[in-house]
Amino acid sequence: MEGESLERFNQRIRKASAGEKIDQNVEYKAIAKGGRQLWVTLNMKFMRQNGKIYGAQVVAHDVTERKKAEASVKAERKRLFDVLETVPIMVCLLSPDYHVVFANRSFREKFSGSNGRHCYEYCFGSPEPCKFCESYVPLKTGKPHHWEVTGLDGTTIDAYDFPFIDVDGSSLILEMDIDITPRKRAEAEAQESAKKLKDSERLAAIGATAGMVGHDIRNPLQAITGDLYLAKEELASLPASNEKNNTLESLTEIEKNIDYINKIVADLQDLPGRSNLMLKRLTSNL
Repeated sequence: MEGESLERFNQRIRKASAGEKIDQNVEYKAIAKGGRQLWVTLNMKFMRQNGKIYGAQVVAHDVTERKKAEASVKAERKRLFDVLETVPIMVCLLSPDYHVVFANRSFREKFSGSNGRHCYEYCFGSPEPCKFCESYVPLKTGKPHHWEVTGLDGTTIDAYDFPFIDVDGSSLILEMDIDITPRKRAEAEAQESAKKLKDSERLAAIGATAGMVGHDIRNPLQAITGDLYLAKEELASLPASNEKNNTLESLTEIEKNIDYINKIVADLQDLPGRSNLMLKRLTSNL
């Protein structure tokens, strides 16, 4: 042995010589023949005579492989912890009494520190368990559970909860949360754009139909206008009479109604242009 291991070994000898109780299973780093380093536990039994130590029986056990396995597990645990600290999703472990027993960096940045408070206190500012919370469903069903929740700041969280057994056998909830607020906003914008597009298509169809109707009305209306002109010309050549006056009054009313119908037709034929303008405005905001 050398270095720290040798110093600890000598310290045990001094304690034993002074009559102090010492641990019987202590690990040391030793050097075997050929220079190979290994870990051993030394079980020592001191031999005494007249209250003094005159010798010791030492049994060494090679625990090198076990130490390597422990180091490997420790390294894997650190690697997993580093991964959890790096990923952008929020990860936490929830206890049945509503405490967060572990939280990764993303979770801590979102909700700050618990300082011993319950999850509902520092995550949602509630004095009691949240009625909308579904995180603890796996404790009842024993199955994973997926749900969504809106936070106090308006963000939408996509939550995945799983039953989890801790190293001591206790039941916990492993929760992974993803902030899907940008996706939700994009979906809402897409729905609004789809609605605007549908409205623009409807306006375009109305405009096209109105244009065709106006065209179909104007053709016979022009013929009526021409016949009305000829009738008035023919009536003008007749001698004055009550019948002539009454007929002229009726033709004048017909002219007024033709003018009114012409205005309606003009509005109908102008509707496609207004629809196209509205369509441009709507599509420019898509």
